[in-house]
Amino acid sequence: MSVLALGFVACDDYDEALPQSNPQAPITSVNGLTVAPGSDLIDALNLNNVQTTHQLTLVNTTATPALNAGTGVDYDVQIAADETFAEYKQYKMSDGAIQANNINAAFRSFYGKTPNAKPLWFRFIPYLTDGTSRVAFAKDTYLMATKVVVTPIDLGIVIDPAYYVVTDVWFGDGWDKSLIKLDHADTDLYDDPIFSATVELKKGSIQFIGSKGLESAKADPDNSFLYVWGAANDNSTSGDLAYGEAAMAINIAEDGLYSITIDMLNNTFKVAKVVPTMYMIGDFCGWDWKNASTMVPAWANDNGAKDSWKYWVLAFVGENKGFKFNTNAAWDGGEFGYNGASLVSNVAGVDFVNDNGNIALSKAGWYLFGVEKKLGNAGFEFVVNVFAPNVYVYGSCAGGVWNDDANWLFNVPTTADGVFTSPVLAADGELRLCVHPLNSDNSQWLGDWWQSEFIFFGDAIAYRGTGGDQQRVNAGAGQVVSLNFTTGKAALK
Repeated sequence: MSVLALGFVACDDYDEALPQSNPQAPITSVNGLTVAPGSDLIDALNLNNVQTTHQLTLVNTTATPALNAGTGVDYDVQIAADETFAEYKQYKMSDGAIQANNINAAFRSFYGKTPNAKPLWFRFIPYLTDGTSRVAFAKDTYLMATKVVVTPIDLGIVIDPAYYVVTDVWFGDGWDKSLIKLDHADTDLYDDPIFSATVELKKGSIQFIGSKGLESAKADPDNSFLYVWGAANDNSTSGDLAYGEAAMAINIAEDGLYSITIDMLNNTFKVAKVVPTMYMIGDFCGWDWKNASTMVPAWANDNGAKDSWKYWVLAFVGENKGFKFNTNAAWDGGEFGYNGASLVSNVAGVDFVNDNGNIALSKAGWYLFGVEKKLGNAGFEFVVNVFAPNVYVYGSCAGGVWNDDANWLFNVPTTADGVFTSPVLAADGELRLCVHPLNSDNSQWLGDWWQSEFIFFGDAIAYRGTGGDQQRVNAGAGQVVSLNFTTGKAALK
């Protein structure tokens, strides 16, 4: 110890970074130095009961070896959220104490804005000091790793048990018709302050309201707007939330499916229109997501249900050649194959085949594939349908025919790079094209023909999908339509 004291003039200042070591069993003594918990580290610690600048005693020195005159022992404290100390905050101490606001800052860095009590771990690094400089007492030594439950300084943030989307900011239809409840996980509100939902919204404006605010608004109908949350900035669809008179309405530009998320601990929100996606990958595209087929989202989501989506695509597959589906164009674990979906063939003589976990068909050719994604008891479930690759001409160019007429079916090619060709058009007029998948019982899988129609602009096929009426394209009697669903190109000659 005398050697340590003699070498003291060469020591580092406070900012030295000690090498880290693996977690070790707690120790309270090293080289004659013994420590014990300070008075504020014995029981649970509530920081609301002390001033922020109050010094909290965390460690006491109970014994030291013989030291040179003017030399003492001081400490740094490392504070972590778990006993591994993989992440920690380090503070210099004075007489074994630090200010309460330092402990609160460490707590907030690990646990955010919650008012709930959480565990913190404390351990101590001893130093020899002469009051101005210091040197590590023992290399890679941490004393008295101690777990204490700490209640942080309350920020005054109150989260209601439930939140709702207010779809009529003037409440003209009454509360019961104006509210959509947001979902929340079955966890502590301050551990998970996120409320969210994917819902159908009409063009107009929305705001949010909590369950307690709703009670207040119903009791004070003349001032209902005082209890709602809205955008802090005008015309925002994401950002900070404001409350009461400062809450601005959030604009919904058009009817559609929207993803809504609010964070009621940080008072932020995001509203985004959802374009449901589904991709088909397989042997037909070399199992390369860059070449995967993007499926067309259905115009109607199970007759308006908010827990079911449908997609379709025309694709050529080889006999017993596998394919899969995913909502993202990536190998992210969400892809599903033969055992991940219910399989329904609506084509006589065509069966599904298990190709090493991939889906395959017993006959090569062009098919219309339809995928339904629906919310079940254990999460999302999938149904894969296969239909005949029927493409129709409708309307004026078909001589006024507005139904599935076999005389107006496109010819189906027999190769992957083949082109679908229409019959010779009967008359001048607006060209209307569609697929119209039917179940084995002849019922509509999607809905009316226009819910799965498409057209082409220039030479590019454009699908209506979940959108409204498409721009009209005129064609003339005697012309023929050619469609290449592999390249997405079309022609009218």
